[in-house]
Amino acid sequence: MQKFLDNLCSEDGEIVDKVMYDEYKYLLRVSCIYPKLNTSKWRKLSIIQFILYLSCLLYHLIIFIITATKLKHDKTEMFQSLHYLALAFMMTYIIIICNKNRKKNAQIHRGIATGLSGNQNYDEEIKILKKPLVYKLRKKKKMFIQLLLTYFLTLPLIMLLLEKYLNAYSDDYKEVLLSPNLPLTLWVPYDTNNLIGCSTAIFLMASFCALVAVIACTFDGTIFVICEYLAMEVKLLILSLNRLPERTLNLYRLRHGDNINVSIETIKENTNLSNCYRDCLKQNIIHHQNIIKKFYLCRKQIGLVLCLTLAMCAVIIAMSGVSLIRGEGKIGTRLVSALFCFVEILVCFFLVNCCSQITNASEDLIHTLYSTKWMSLNINEVQMIRIMMLRSQIPLLMSYRNITNFDYVTFTSIMNTAYSYFNLLLAFS
Repeated sequence: MQKFLDNLCSEDGEIVDKVMYDEYKYLLRVSCIYPKLNTSKWRKLSIIQFILYLSCLLYHLIIFIITATKLKHDKTEMFQSLHYLALAFMMTYIIIICNKNRKKNAQIHRGIATGLSGNQNYDEEIKILKKPLVYKLRKKKKMFIQLLLTYFLTLPLIMLLLEKYLNAYSDDYKEVLLSPNLPLTLWVPYDTNNLIGCSTAIFLMASFCALVAVIACTFDGTIFVICEYLAMEVKLLILSLNRLPERTLNLYRLRHGDNINVSIETIKENTNLSNCYRDCLKQNIIHHQNIIKKFYLCRKQIGLVLCLTLAMCAVIIAMSGVSLIRGEGKIGTRLVSALFCFVEILVCFFLVNCCSQITNASEDLIHTLYSTKWMSLNINEVQMIRIMMLRSQIPLLMSYRNITNFDYVTFTSIMNTAYSYFNLLLAFS
């Protein structure tokens, strides 16, 4: 066990811990997506936390399966139980796969902390231009995480407090005789007609809702940070390529004196200037290579989870639509179904939009490379630019094993698939 944990946190360090805290505060620790394992005390506490979280999720996974089976005569309540079942399954998978891929997660965030431009830093002008990009990213991240937290914490409260009570106000509402004294229609393996049983069931429900809220919010937040960070690195590379002549002249003056007047147009005749241009271009090539490596690492880390999340979103949207239409006399159930449908569409669009930021930035990089004035350069510099062009021919498109691409076309396909599932389930119900 000790060797397994040592191997699991082999990529951890102060740099990774600092960037984790700066980007997410305590969300990664609380959600158990990236628990603290740096000391024996924290390892014991994190193992207990992981077991408790997993037990709660698996318990509700079984409970929702049994509930859906017992409510097969009431399609609205059955689909509502299947909603929660899908959420329990996704949260269980996310928490397991994120801990399994802990080392990859640490490598990605180490890159966020140190940058991808290599050991050589760009000139001061590029650093100045980078600051607005970083500020904009942090502002967007703060806004999105606050919105996600607000929504994912509000929805469970509505589910727990309002669903059954709103249903009871309808004239044609028929109460489901399955744990009637609980706020959610839920089968439990013990009697809830006494204070202890009822309190235990409500506490476990609230724990499940809190787990779903924190894990979903943290996972979506990490996807946003990783994708936006990669897109920012590509934009920084584009800025440095646009300033390649100025960087070359700055490096030339640094090496050969500030008082020397030279023009970039004389690069073919001036060997020293050509060497400076080549060195600046090497920085860009190293930066580009690091971006590609980190992108494929990110794709391995989040590709399968994104694929399953988007597929599950299509199913949940379809079930929400059926519950919304078939929920006669159930105002609360309809309200929760509408919220489910709305949030799943937003989550789909949010995830696809995050992945598309990288693709859009990489396509801009292709245009920047093609607009380089390579005709005035020596053959060595032209070859280096061509290497970058060849590597940029295939845009950085987030996908899972070429099965599906996470772009706006996929978002349209998910909506069409959800509509097909909706018609199928509507006919079934």
